[in-house]
Amino acid sequence: MVGWLAGWLVDSICLCVCVQVCVIEPLCFSSSPVTAAMSHAARDLLMLAMASLSKLLIVTLRPDLRVTYIHALCGDAHTLPLLAWHFVTVQLPDKHRTVDPVLAFARDQTVYFVQVCTVLFSLLI
Repeated sequence: MVGWLAGWLVDSICLCVCVQVCVIEPLCFSSSPVTAAMSHAARDLLMLAMASLSKLLIVTLRPDLRVTYIHALCGDAHTLPLLAWHFVTVQLPDKHRTVDPVLAFARDQTVYFVQVCTVLFSLLI
């Protein structure tokens, strides 16, 4: 959909129909001294985690707009979803260690974890 906003011609894309986003949490590499100096392939991506009462979406905005992960959220209608990005040290099978972003999200009494890693320049979630 193309329209005018404050004198600018803007284009919008609908990611989901009939979903009201309650919580948005961006992935920020510069939020702590540990991650500010860290090199990670996902550092060049602009990622957002968005949650409604029924769904979680992880969206990359840069370099391309893409929904990279969708998860259904169930729970009591009186509870809101919670989102938080963390950086976790992961030991690989070859004894090498890496630090990957992990999204912790919860609704009602269930907590989920999603690890963001890249393999050969492609994003794996």
